Amino acid sequence: MDYKQRILSDNLNIQSSFEHIVIYYILSGEVEINKNQTVKVFREDQFFLVKPFSPPIILNNNGEVLELTINKRSFNRFSLLNSNQAYAKELEVEDIDAAIKQEILNIIRTGNDTAKFATDLHMIRLINFIHLGGYNNNYSNVTNPLIVNVLHYINENYKSQLTVSKIAEHFFVNASYLSRLFSETLNIPLLKYIRKIKMYNVASDIVTLGFDQDIWKDYGFKSYESYLKNFKKTFDMTPSEFLKNHLSTNHKKQ
Repeated sequence: MDYKQRILSDNLNIQSSFEHIVIYYILSGEVEINKNQTVKVFREDQFFLVKPFSPPIILNNNGEVLELTINKRSFNRFSLLNSNQAYAKELEVEDIDAAIKQEILNIIRTGNDTAKFATDLHMIRLINFIHLGGYNNNYSNVTNPLIVNVLHYINENYKSQLTVSKIAEHFFVNASYLSRLFSETLNIPLLKYIRKIKMYNVASDIVTLGFDQDIWKDYGFKSYESYLKNFKKTFDMTPSEFLKNHLSTNHKKQ
């Protein structure tokens, strides 16, 4: 599990990254955040998330804030591994926000434990509460109309052999301009975003169908070797290992 935590007691300029989801939990006092010239105040026992593609945030802090950073690869791996309906029912609660807060507190309490197993369990539950609560929307903060349309286009056509040139041609713009604008807006190269969206959907299909044989052929890969290389780059494991982890996780819950 790839995450880290620290306590903040000073003001901070927060820059988002595609690679991380960051939770800020107010331990004491209050903080004022300024995002897109909109000011909002959070007080003790409240939290907010900085998701990938979020605009820069200025945090004015007069108390103590827990910063919990989760690598998005870990986030997606565990939310996908536990995305089956049975587990969703198991985690069903009346107040998702309260459940998230409780898991954050559990992580704080077990954070200094010599055995990280307990903390990892709470982190997995936290990830799934965030997932079930719909907090992990990838591009709700994007305002550029062209980029919004490109994101929707990719999410609707991720099984195709998408390239920067093909997407630029579809939207009647210069490929270099689109590539630069996308990278500046979302802090990730367009091709890298396409690969990640494609692989997250492949992984979701593997979990849903319960097998990984020949799924890659539906996703526009020219060869199995290319598919395998991209999957391992995204999830640090092979598709068969990913499926084995999923089946093992479900077996332990029964």
